[in-house]
Amino acid sequence: ITFVANPNKYSILRGVEIPAYGGDTLWSNLALAYEGLSPQIRNLIDGLQAVHRTGSYDSGEPGRIRQDGRRAGPFVALHPLVRVHPDTGEKVLFVNPGTTSHIVGLKEYTGLGFG
Repeated sequence: ITFVANPNKYSILRGVEIPAYGGDTLWSNLALAYEGLSPQIRNLIDGLQAVHRTGSYDSGEPGRIRQDGRRAGPFVALHPLVRVHPDTGEKVLFVNPGTTSHIVGLKEYTGLGFG
């Protein structure tokens, strides 16, 4: 739930019944991903921020009605692209393919235009 101002500190996935194939849940080590970046890229992204938003609101679906009668959403939050673990000091990428819409200050890569 990275699209809220104060996201969860951690997530846990416990497989009770795991199918032999299929499914779309993926987990990755974003500390290791950060470590694998070149020093130049780490230096570039250390101060950047990313926008996290709920996808269903962006697709044109109408917002749900809350108990107070107002429409819900959209939820949008701005977070550092790289976060530092408060106990270990370890740097990790803070991205979520489902909710991170873009990185502030970077343009989308559209190719070189050679055809």
